[in-house]
Amino acid sequence: MENKYKNNLTITLCDLFKILNLGTIEKDCIACYFDKLGNLKFNNTVVYIQSEKDLPKLNDSRISGLITTPLLAYKLPGNNEMGVWVYDNPQELFFLIHELLIETNFYYIPWNNNISPNAIISPSAKIADYSIEIGDNCVIEDNVVIKPNTIIGKNTKIRCNCVIGSDGFEVHILNGKSRVIKHGGLTIIGNNIELQPMVLVAKGLFPSRNTIIEDNVKVDALVHIAHASIIREGTMITAGVTIAGNTTIGKNVYIGPGAIISNRVNIGDNSYITIGSVVVRDIPDNSKVSGNFAVDHTKSLKHYASVWHIK
Repeated sequence: MENKYKNNLTITLCDLFKILNLGTIEKDCIACYFDKLGNLKFNNTVVYIQSEKDLPKLNDSRISGLITTPLLAYKLPGNNEMGVWVYDNPQELFFLIHELLIETNFYYIPWNNNISPNAIISPSAKIADYSIEIGDNCVIEDNVVIKPNTIIGKNTKIRCNCVIGSDGFEVHILNGKSRVIKHGGLTIIGNNIELQPMVLVAKGLFPSRNTIIEDNVKVDALVHIAHASIIREGTMITAGVTIAGNTTIGKNVYIGPGAIISNRVNIGDNSYITIGSVVVRDIPDNSKVSGNFAVDHTKSLKHYASVWHIK
């Protein structure tokens, strides 16, 4: 499902240089994907670096090209096989390319809406005119907004005032101005999901990591699920939870009211996150955590007992 509409296109750095005319191409290469260095998933991916500490991370066969500064390009090993594009602000150039690829449909081919005739959709819901799938027996309530590049399975209920498939909060300076970057991934919502009122689900930033909510997940009201988050099947997310970007929540997890999950955190299967917890590091399977910052629940109780002199 993730790659159903993915364009199997390639492009070269020189092709892009002809359009943007920024910096210098030291060596050309073929690219299929553009992604952050920490997100590598596919071959022929172009990344960017701005710090010398990232140089050792470039020893990855999936990287076909690099956007970097003149100084860092000079420090690359002599036997380097990657394409290299030199520019004073690699991050800016990288996201200018990313937005160009979105605008030219390099990542995904826009498709005609495929909405089941059995879906019940409120007249006040706003469904994009293209690149939407909605499966059998779905219920889309009043004032729901569904943006392009969204796929929704069967028997899913999306309650009033939810926003599905919006751009996430990735902010960078482009052409001298701070901007929220356009997002090029999908939002994929499975079967038998329920999203209670005023849930926001942002789409993936890149097609290499889409936002995915698997089957049988239940989400209470006022929950924020940021870009490129993955929620595995059977998980229950209660009211007011914030899930930051590129987070993976395992199967059958319970997340208590008002909890905050930091970005790039992995929550193991069957874990239990108590009310108001702030999770900033990975949690193994079958864990129960609590507190700010969240630690093992038993340790947390012992800590608070000692602070408040509770016997």
